Amino acid sequence: MTKMENNSGGGISTKFIIGAIAVVIIGAAASLAFGIWDPVWNPFRLSPEEVIEKSISRMTEKAETWHSEAKFDFSAKEGETEKIKLLVAMTGDSDFSDAENLKSDGNFDATAEIEDMQFRLAGENKVIGKTSYFKLNVFPALPMLEPLFQLMGFNIAGLKNQWIKMDEENTKNLLNSLGLPFTPESEEDKIKEKEIVEKFQAILKDKKLYLVKKEFPNEKIGDEKVYHYAVVLNKEEIKELFPELLKTLIETTQSDSLPEEIDWQEFQDESSAKLDEFFQKTGDFEAEIWIGKKDFYLYKVKMEKEFDWLENETKMIMAIGFNVAFSNFNQPLKIEAPKDYKILEELFTPVFNPLFFGR
Repeated sequence: MTKMENNSGGGISTKFIIGAIAVVIIGAAASLAFGIWDPVWNPFRLSPEEVIEKSISRMTEKAETWHSEAKFDFSAKEGETEKIKLLVAMTGDSDFSDAENLKSDGNFDATAEIEDMQFRLAGENKVIGKTSYFKLNVFPALPMLEPLFQLMGFNIAGLKNQWIKMDEENTKNLLNSLGLPFTPESEEDKIKEKEIVEKFQAILKDKKLYLVKKEFPNEKIGDEKVYHYAVVLNKEEIKELFPELLKTLIETTQSDSLPEEIDWQEFQDESSAKLDEFFQKTGDFEAEIWIGKKDFYLYKVKMEKEFDWLENETKMIMAIGFNVAFSNFNQPLKIEAPKDYKILEELFTPVFNPLFFGR
């Protein structure tokens, strides 16, 4: 018996050390296996592709209500001169629990700067089934268009801070009052729309539209632990898919008016060449995504992109960015129509209207 094994006073036995190491190893393995400790190198960790596929499934099949906050910006510069700048911020709640009666409630604020001119448009919007409501709290002064509005008898000032209701019946009445044709959506159109969706779904099934570029350590958004990835568009897959989708759309919507012979191979080659030229100018489109570790819901998407664009020997520097955050999944929502609203037709007065000529 060795001294170490026989030491029952102040020493540490070999058995104790081996047991402690075993406990640490087992505990670490269990922590890795159950995701309690989940570093990027965890051998039990789900692959980014598995997580993203689960998220797509959860968002389409399980998420019924959510809150969203989105910001979008776009700018174009020629040298140091900013030609265009667009900023849009939106927040809203969406309720998809009833497929026959979709609902949403939100607000928006958009600012556009075009050289020396600036415009701002802000308001609120609601959608309940097939009926929409909007209210403009801020809209730009358009003095150059005011004479046209007056000729049409349209009181544009009446739009401000007033809910306006829009549905098929109101649209029909408004267009008829202006002497313009209104063509309601036919059953045939609805069938074609459904057919297009089904064909697109079949084409896109199992297609790899993205590539995972980087996997980051886990993070937290609020109280939610999330996976964090950087993904890029799969340009080669998109170059093959886009002509096929476009061909399907043309054949389905214009089946009765298509020429007898169309060289679809030539069409595909030209479309792919155009896309290839576009991607050569812009480079990769990379975005970051954050997905919940427990529920696999999509919590955030962010993209920032800057590229040079040469057109007619004019070089422009384009910048695009968006940031969308989702929260409050499957929380009860109460989205109701506004009690006080008008229809657009009420904002028209019976004055001389050049659109009435020829009726």
